[in-house]
Amino acid sequence: MTDEFVVIHCHECSGRYSAIGGLMRALKKLIATHQSHLRKHELLTLLRTTNSVTTLANVARALAWWPMVFQDVLRLNTEWVRGTELERFAEYHRVEDSGHDRWYLDDLRVLGVTEPGLDELFSGGYQPIRDACYELIAEIHREQTPAQRVALLLALEPTGHVFFETISSAVERVCPSLPLRYFARFHLGVEKDHDLFTESTDAELDRLVLSDEERAQTEASVARIYRIFSDAFSYLAEKGNEQPDQMTSVIRELGGADTNAAPVRDVRAS
Repeated sequence: MTDEFVVIHCHECSGRYSAIGGLMRALKKLIATHQSHLRKHELLTLLRTTNSVTTLANVARALAWWPMVFQDVLRLNTEWVRGTELERFAEYHRVEDSGHDRWYLDDLRVLGVTEPGLDELFSGGYQPIRDACYELIAEIHREQTPAQRVALLLALEPTGHVFFETISSAVERVCPSLPLRYFARFHLGVEKDHDLFTESTDAELDRLVLSDEERAQTEASVARIYRIFSDAFSYLAEKGNEQPDQMTSVIRELGGADTNAAPVRDVRAS
């Protein structure tokens, strides 16, 4: 899937972005194109078709780095735009997502999954998701234009929506009795309530004029974000398909809910 996320040019806005077909309109169209590719990822296909609590628990445990590091991603992005017109958007995003890491840890406990220890998180078994997180942090620290910062904020939201839409539907289908939050439709609802950019701010940002070089840099930024998510998704798909060797108490209590019959492993992943 990685090679699929190359730079996609917005031919509608070739040359310079202007008030007609401006920055926000162009970015949203570009992101929608990448989004359609991401929706075809094998991880989302797995989550749409599984009837296994094991698969969901495997994916949940493998995700460990992401919910924790994402809090720092939002914090650092806010610091980088401090004192600019983008600060209020980044700060809103950070505040709205604050505490979601605790939801994730609570969900692991509800699923009966042991939290990975520090040694395991830095082992080879977690290297792919760790690398994806490092790349996202590197993207934050990259010297960027205001347009690239807008693109980063815009791209982070819908990529998350794709994952949470799919896994929350799987949760409702496979284990609706479990009181989950991070992986449930509750979280998806919170995410969709985010409205980083209003119509008025869209119009304001549409008036930004970019050179051809700035336009190319912005398109490249969006492509990199989607490649990072695609790499993380590939790792989660691999982990979701693993066949562990021990059944946890939560699956025994659910009885017939895990129709694929592959038990959740409550031991180290690597």
